[in-house]
Amino acid sequence: MSKNLDIMPMTDRALKRLRALAKGNAMEPDSIRLIESKEQIYTLNGTLTLTPQFDIQTKQVVGRVKGKGVRLHNSVEALQQEVLLLQRQFSEGTGWVNEAIKELETIKGHGWGQEEAFLTWEGQEKEMHLAASENCTTCGGGGRVPCIGCQGQGRSFCYTCQASGSETCIRCLGTGMEADHAQPCTLCHGRRLSPCRFCRGSGKMICPKCQGQAKIPCVQCKAAGVFSQEVHIKQGALLNFSLDSTAHVPSGLLRALSRFKDGQFEQGDHADITMFIDEDEKNKKTKDHLLIQLKAEIPYAEMKIRFGHRAALVGSFGKKGILSGVPPFLDEALSNTLTDLRGAARGKISLAQAAKVRIVHDALDLVLEKKKASHDLRRLYPLGLTAKTAQEIMSNTIEAVKKDTAATRSFVGAAGILVSTGLFAFMFMTPAFEKLAAIAPPLSGIVVLIVMPAFLMALIWQSLHIASRAILAHKYPKAHVSFSQNIGTIGHTTLGIMIALYVLTLYFTGHLF
Repeated sequence: MSKNLDIMPMTDRALKRLRALAKGNAMEPDSIRLIESKEQIYTLNGTLTLTPQFDIQTKQVVGRVKGKGVRLHNSVEALQQEVLLLQRQFSEGTGWVNEAIKELETIKGHGWGQEEAFLTWEGQEKEMHLAASENCTTCGGGGRVPCIGCQGQGRSFCYTCQASGSETCIRCLGTGMEADHAQPCTLCHGRRLSPCRFCRGSGKMICPKCQGQAKIPCVQCKAAGVFSQEVHIKQGALLNFSLDSTAHVPSGLLRALSRFKDGQFEQGDHADITMFIDEDEKNKKTKDHLLIQLKAEIPYAEMKIRFGHRAALVGSFGKKGILSGVPPFLDEALSNTLTDLRGAARGKISLAQAAKVRIVHDALDLVLEKKKASHDLRRLYPLGLTAKTAQEIMSNTIEAVKKDTAATRSFVGAAGILVSTGLFAFMFMTPAFEKLAAIAPPLSGIVVLIVMPAFLMALIWQSLHIASRAILAHKYPKAHVSFSQNIGTIGHTTLGIMIALYVLTLYFTGHLF
């Protein structure tokens, strides 16, 4: 049904917003005109199914479970029995119903549109952390097992003396006599054998695996001695929403609804949603599910609007008046402006001339604030402007700003190169460097070689930023110009030339090596 514009708040809001986007952007706001409109509140019904969920997460850990709020059990068997008992009590009882309803009443939208969503509620017993520990069967809880290298003895077979405790005398090489054969060997006293140097005559050595302790850490429990089973229990309800018949709903409203996923619709306050619960079903003694009826009252306006010479069907959805179906009317209106902006990017015309149009002025403000992404502009113009046009506006504005500062950056860069060349010549072609290096050799010489070029480069880099900001602040006094501006190819070329001049100066004056 077509209505008068004066009594249509959604239509008024839509036209006001569209005309505000057109204002100052090469398009007369009055060229956006309403042809006809149909606006009303549509009622949609749906069913929310709640299924009790007893979520169990079990994991095996090494050692004992620590932490606040952990309920400990004497054995893993006792832990498993309590988990089964809690699960049976939860599934057979109806206490979860009241808790779930109470929680849904506090949530925006009461669960409208939720699919496979897990609903939890406040309460200490709704999330439980249970645990039980048992001794490791390999080490019996001690955390250590007999060493396999020495069979738990702490000492192992000496391979040097073959466990005999003696080795060939190293002094007489087993002859039993001194080198002149005049008397018996003073080390082995003629026995030809001496105590083994490695086991000191015992025939056994300290086990290298256990270092003589006879036991090694248990590999199974990583020396903890116990294994623990940890169980996290989360009680709640699984939500699944189904929409009733939508035969009476306009296709534009259905398309708008399809844009919302995972409860975004209810979180946006787009509609008035109420819930209804059948008391007979709520009070059943056993309950494996609960059905809740939801009703949403959604305002929707379907408008036929003329944008200059083009007419389009535009929808205004929900209490926030979200618009859909808006054509890219700004793209068409800005065709001449885009041509001017391309000229400014190439330096053929001034950026100030192109920035007389509001959207270019806004793009310039963003660039000067170091916000150079196209989505920054799209936040200001979410309707009527395509992403491609927004990207073109931002990229050309960036290039035009570079053109504005190119002469200044060139002058500062040239001055920096001249000053650097003079300082390098003075430092290395006169006795200045040798005098500074003689203060505390060789440290003072190394400091001069590193600090001087770094200081000069930092000074030039800073000067380029300051000069760029100064010229932009002069050209655009009402804009907020960020201190950090793009030094561009000119700035980076300047720094590269300075490095090259420094290296060449060192090379030709013999200070490079």
